[in-house]
Amino acid sequence: MPWWLRLVVMIAGGVALAIGAAVLILGATLNAFLAGIQSPSAEPPELVRVAFLQNEGFDPSGPGAAVILHPVATGGPTLAVTDADLLVAAAPQAFYTDDPRGERNLVLLSILFLSPPGTNTSLPFASLFLDGREVATLICFRPHCSASDAQRDLAGLIEAGRPATLETVTTTGTAAIRAREAAILADPSQLLVSGAEQLPPQADRFDGFVMLRLPTIYAPVEAMPEFDPTTLEAGIGQTLRDAIDGAGIAGEIDTTFSGLSWTGLQLWRGDAPATDVDGYLITPAYLPSLTPTARIWLAEGDVARLEAALSDLPPIGPTEPPDAEALAPWVRAAVEAQGLEGNLSDYRFDFELWSVEDGLSLGPYGAPEVTLTFYRIAR
Repeated sequence: MPWWLRLVVMIAGGVALAIGAAVLILGATLNAFLAGIQSPSAEPPELVRVAFLQNEGFDPSGPGAAVILHPVATGGPTLAVTDADLLVAAAPQAFYTDDPRGERNLVLLSILFLSPPGTNTSLPFASLFLDGREVATLICFRPHCSASDAQRDLAGLIEAGRPATLETVTTTGTAAIRAREAAILADPSQLLVSGAEQLPPQADRFDGFVMLRLPTIYAPVEAMPEFDPTTLEAGIGQTLRDAIDGAGIAGEIDTTFSGLSWTGLQLWRGDAPATDVDGYLITPAYLPSLTPTARIWLAEGDVARLEAALSDLPPIGPTEPPDAEALAPWVRAAVEAQGLEGNLSDYRFDFELWSVEDGLSLGPYGAPEVTLTFYRIAR
């Protein structure tokens, strides 16, 4: 056998041994994790007893007390229990068990193999309500609570439960939202999960808002290496605040979004991209830009005054990208750092800007919108 062939065989054998060892180690690690999750004999699960009707913030004797039992608890459909006497009687006895260690092991296993679980590791077990509003939802590790032998005692709640379906309704306008919520709370066959609490505080003082979009602003070239948008964002907010106050408008800025993005400055030589010694494209810097948006709450009658005030808004920053002259020092630094050949004048930065907005845009006046979520209990 030629010497080179013997060398190839030896190398192949070494690679095979290395792969085999890796497989054995990985397999042992997997078995250890699975044992921690699945084998009671290897390590008993740390089961936690959850007396869900004794949960803090819930009083089974309180007004409008009710419980929603989810499918993982019932083994079937979602059920609602509203019998006050039964809830009080069941509170000291009703419980289920959870397995937090099993959930931790599953999460660790998913991290080890960079494969997150395809579904939620926990499921809702019971939701608690007072005065028709949800006050808490208790969850349970899916594999444990879905098992037929899971330890639990629901103290007659399932037998007393009535089918319940989860519904949603989207409502516009603060007054209409609060009225719809009040109607749900007044109906004993409905249990509110989420409602008017989703309204921002400004909705108590104003009927609606407008969305403002400012033109794209470019950060100073010298700030490219470590650009911090905090100062510029604060300046945007203050400029808008001054414009609103200067017009005598009783308005509030609720949300300001900077829309920060970074555009890569790729080095080109003539009509072709430049590459480093390894053949990779050269992108030595990134140009930061912002397209700010804001939600401004105000009375509908003040929209025209706001529009007039914004038309005189002073420039917040440059609205044109830096030209070749401003970028020349960066081009020179990139060419020198890479040791590229040719004349400096042969090189330039090429970049394509995305989501660039010209001018100021003010959207139509709109009222807040909320999606209310509630359970409807079968009569």
